[in-house]
Amino acid sequence: MPTTAGARLYAAAVRMLDVSDEIQSIIAEMRTGKSGAVRVGAATGALYYISSTLQSLRKDYADLDINLKVATSEDISHAAAENQVDLAILWLPEASQGLSTCRLMRAPYAMIVSPRHPLAKCKIVQPETLDGAKFIVAVKGSGSHALFIEEVLRRLRVKASIGMEFNHTEAIKRAVEADLGVGVVPVKSIERELEEGRLVSVRVRGMKLSRELGLAYHAWKLEEPSVKLVSDVLIRRLRPPPRVRA
Repeated sequence: MPTTAGARLYAAAVRMLDVSDEIQSIIAEMRTGKSGAVRVGAATGALYYISSTLQSLRKDYADLDINLKVATSEDISHAAAENQVDLAILWLPEASQGLSTCRLMRAPYAMIVSPRHPLAKCKIVQPETLDGAKFIVAVKGSGSHALFIEEVLRRLRVKASIGMEFNHTEAIKRAVEADLGVGVVPVKSIERELEEGRLVSVRVRGMKLSRELGLAYHAWKLEEPSVKLVSDVLIRRLRPPPRVRA
């Protein structure tokens, strides 16, 4: 029969072994990236393309804490450069100096109007039809703002102007629904509104509305298993498969 002190010592040793096993398990999970915290920054509009992937990550890796910050592409790039986020999902080529980047996908955008707008009944319109139009876009540094400048003003030389700027895509959609102007938003963000007839997508001859969505990060960040795991899943889920040559 062990003494009282011996019994207490034995019980303490068992508890220590249990704690040791738990510590080893936690360390093993951290090494595989299945636990820990990852700070993800997403540009305005990009959230519509990555939300299902982030939901899957949170479901598949319950011990992985993913913190999300949403801002303009310019601000997200700056946050990654300043080590305020681990991974930045932004519109290329917006990436601060010193960051590594990789392409994820080409995301289509759409020009939208209210069903009450004169352009809503047109199957396809000429660029000059947009002369004098007031556009509703995201703030400077965002994907839709850059598309408006590059595609509408510079390439097609439409004599239009920005009537409103918002920080969020949802605000742009609500303003367009109220027939306050013509909007430019990611196609993924308006699937429900188009189906319900609350918004109309308008095709403009010669207009190419799309942006390249990419991942930006400090190269040394991928040495952290949890960051590498999230990066790999984003690339696997978002990047289209390579074309097979016949």
